[in-house]
Amino acid sequence: MTTNAKAAFKARVREWAQKPDVQVVWLGMHPMRRKWASCSTMRAHLGAWEQAK
Repeated sequence: MTTNAKAAFKARVREWAQKPDVQVVWLGMHPMRRKWASCSTMRAHLGAWEQAK
């Protein structure tokens, strides 16, 4: 994934986070080999972007 694609994805996440009034504390991306996401009550990690390539 290019730097521009990562920046565009992060911008869209931040834009959508405002809709349900959710605060994005940390947003990062890295390749996922075995699982595409994990979620907890304190934080969620979604890697569907890598799967959508």
